[in-house]
Amino acid sequence: MVSDDIILIPAAGMHSIEQDFEKDPKHELIITIGSYNYSGTAGMGRGYHIHGSGQFINEGAYFDQMKAQFDWIRTVLVVKIHDVEQKIIE
Repeated sequence: MVSDDIILIPAAGMHSIEQDFEKDPKHELIITIGSYNYSGTAGMGRGYHIHGSGQFINEGAYFDQMKAQFDWIRTVLVVKIHDVEQKIIE
């Protein structure tokens, strides 16, 4: 994360997502993350859906920052977070 509402994801593949973006002008995403290492609302395990929009970039400050960390990338998925929803809420 580079701010409270921006996530940078290094990408070497992700060609199918890029193709999906060509069909969806809003570039809407739902990213699912979870871990059993943290307690959730129903015991161990916590999961979230991150709703947002994305854009692939291959130049600029964000790309340079990520390329310095991950020399294998060909592009960066910049995700603008709209909201985060915790799953398994009782």
